[in-house]
Amino acid sequence: MSFVGPFLFLTPIQSFSRPLRFPSLRGVRVMSFSRLLWIFYAVTFVLLFYGIFYAPSGMKAYLKGRAEVNQIRMQIERLMRENREIYERIERFRNDREFREFVVRQKLGWIRDGEQVIWLKPTEPQDGGNYE
Repeated sequence: MSFVGPFLFLTPIQSFSRPLRFPSLRGVRVMSFSRLLWIFYAVTFVLLFYGIFYAPSGMKAYLKGRAEVNQIRMQIERLMRENREIYERIERFRNDREFREFVVRQKLGWIRDGEQVIWLKPTEPQDGGNYE
């Protein structure tokens, strides 16, 4: 070997005149490529199955999110229906004089000139119960 300084790993490599020897594989079973491929497929399938059905962001989360979306849609439809009913009631109150009078009489207890209001006092219950 010749001296090349501190870089001994840069020294010339031995000649390759004799063949390289590998450890003997006699008695060692080597898996075929197709068997390795099947093992790879099986592991991949198990991981995908776990990811789809058991992972936190898998099928459970998807179904839960879908149920929440449906619930919110139903709530939106209900609120839109209520808004439409309130809007129609407001429009009727603006345009229909008889309806306005009906609402004022019902809610505020107003009466016209010359009308009398008769309030009936509840009687005592006969069975000893309470009306409230």
